[in-house]
Amino acid sequence: MARAHCEGAAGLQAPCEGTLIPALLERLPAGHRVFCGNSLAIRDLDAFSGSGDKPLRFFGNRGASGIDGNLSTALGIASSGACLALVGDLTAQHDLTALADAKGRDIIVVVLNNGGGGIFDYLPVAALPEFERGWLTPQTVDLVAAAHSFGVAGERVRSLAELTASVERALRRGGATLIEVPIDRRASVAGRQEFWRQVAEALL
Repeated sequence: MARAHCEGAAGLQAPCEGTLIPALLERLPAGHRVFCGNSLAIRDLDAFSGSGDKPLRFFGNRGASGIDGNLSTALGIASSGACLALVGDLTAQHDLTALADAKGRDIIVVVLNNGGGGIFDYLPVAALPEFERGWLTPQTVDLVAAAHSFGVAGERVRSLAELTASVERALRRGGATLIEVPIDRRASVAGRQEFWRQVAEALL
C-alpha cells in the first residue's frame, strides 16, 4: 500500500536515493541482472524501485551475511551475464579485493557513498557521543582509485544526469566499471524522514 502511494503521489520529494534507483533501473535492458547489497541499499531498492513491465533479475545475499562478500557474489552473478550491483560504501570496502577477479566480466558496481554506516542514523544510537566512531565508521578510501588499481574503470559522479550518462557509457562499453555516487548523508536522512512522514500522513 505504501509503495503504491509512493508511485502515485504527486508533490512528494523522495530522498536522493529514491530518485537514483528508479533512474538506474530504467537504463537497464530487459533481463539484466541486478545485485543489491545488504543494509540500507536493499531497503531503498525495495522502497523506491517502483513497478513496471520490464523483466529484471534481482539477487541479494541472505540472512546474517551482513555486508561481507557482496562484490564477490555480484561477480559470481556476472560470470553468467551482465550485472549491475548496487552497494553502499562500507559494503564495497569490505570486499574491494574481489575486483581482482572482475576482468572479463560485464559488471557495473554503483556505490552509494553516504560516508559510512548510514543505516544507523535511524536508530537511537545516533544520539550517542560515540556514534561516529562506533557505528557510522566513515572511511577515507578513494574507491575510484582502488578500482583503477585492479584494472577496473572507475568514475565519481555528482548528479543524477552524470550517473545515468555514466551507466549508459558502461553498458555500451562492456567490461567492469565502478561508479561512486557521493551522498549527502544528513540531507538524505532529513529527506527520507520527511518523505515517510508524508506517506504515513497520506495513508491515515
